[in-house]
Amino acid sequence: MLVDMTHANEQRPAATGNAADNVSDAPTGPATSAAARPTTVTADGTTATNAAASSTAKPAASTSWARETNPRRALLTIIVTVVVVVAIVLGLGFFVNWGLAALLVIIMIPGAISLAHHGVLFLDEFPEFARSALEALREPLENGHITIARAALSSQFPARFQLLAAMNPCPCGFHGSTQRPCRCSPQQIGRYQGKLSGPLLDRIDLHVHVPALPAQELLQAPTGESSAAIRQRVVQARQRAVARQGGANQQLHGQQLEAVLQLEPAAHALLHKAADRLAWSARATHRTLRVARTIADLAGGEGIASAHVAEAIQYRNVLLKN
Repeated sequence: MLVDMTHANEQRPAATGNAADNVSDAPTGPATSAAARPTTVTADGTTATNAAASSTAKPAASTSWARETNPRRALLTIIVTVVVVVAIVLGLGFFVNWGLAALLVIIMIPGAISLAHHGVLFLDEFPEFARSALEALREPLENGHITIARAALSSQFPARFQLLAAMNPCPCGFHGSTQRPCRCSPQQIGRYQGKLSGPLLDRIDLHVHVPALPAQELLQAPTGESSAAIRQRVVQARQRAVARQGGANQQLHGQQLEAVLQLEPAAHALLHKAADRLAWSARATHRTLRVARTIADLAGGEGIASAHVAEAIQYRNVLLKN
C-alpha cells in the first residue's frame, strides 16, 4: 500500500511538471496564455479550464447595434412603402372625388332654362349673354332637355320651352335706322352679330326684324287683332294638326314631316330655290317646312301654298348685313 502511494505521489509531480512545461512552451498571447487561464488538476492527472474564469478572460462583446444592410432588402422595403402610400392617396382621392360629385349633384338646382319648362324663356339683349350660356341653348331647343355634367356624374332636366329673344342690330342700336345715324364700324357690327353662332340661329324658327317707328305713327296706329281672336285661331290650328298627325307640328321630323306637308308644286320649287340661294342647312330647311305647315294651318288650308312658303322664308336670316 505504501509502495503504491509512493508511486502515485511520484507520478503526480511529473504530471504537474509536464503541465508547467507545456505552459512555458505555449505561445504567450493575450487570449491563449495558459497563465491567464486558471487550471485544476483532476485525480487522473488531466487539467480542466475554469469556465467562469475563461469567460471573463474573453474580450467583451461589442455593444454596437448597427447591422449590416442588405441593398436588395432595403430597395424592396422602399418600393413596398411607396406602393402603399400611393394606394392610400388614390383611395382617399377616389372617395373624396365621388363625395364631392355627390355633393354637387345634391346641390344642383334647375336654372332658368329648366324653370321655363312648358313656358316662355325671354332673353333681352341676346348677344350680351356669355357664349357658353348661349351655346347651352342648342340642346334644349333641339331635344327638349338639358344635361349638366359635374365631375363623374351628370343630371338631366326637362327644358321644353318657347324661346323669345331680343337684340339690337349693332352695339349702338341704330344700324339700318332712318332716324339716327349708326356710330358703329362694320367690324364692330360683325363682331356683335357674330356672337350668335350659326347652329344656334338654325334652331330659332322665327327671326323678325322690328324697325323703329316715328312717334306720330306709333301714337296713331290703328287697333290690331285682339289677343282673344289670335288665341282662337291658334287653338283651331293646333286642333287641326293634332287631328292630322297626332301632335303639334314642331314634333315632326324626317319622314313624318314629309308625310303631312302636302306641298303644291309651285311651293316646292320656291322652297328649293330659296334653300340653294341662302345655303340653308338640312335643319334650317326642315324648320322652314314646319313653319310653312303651321302658317297653312293658321290660314285654314289643307295644303301648303307658295304664299305660305314665302312667308316662312321671310322669317329666316333677318340679321342686317353691313
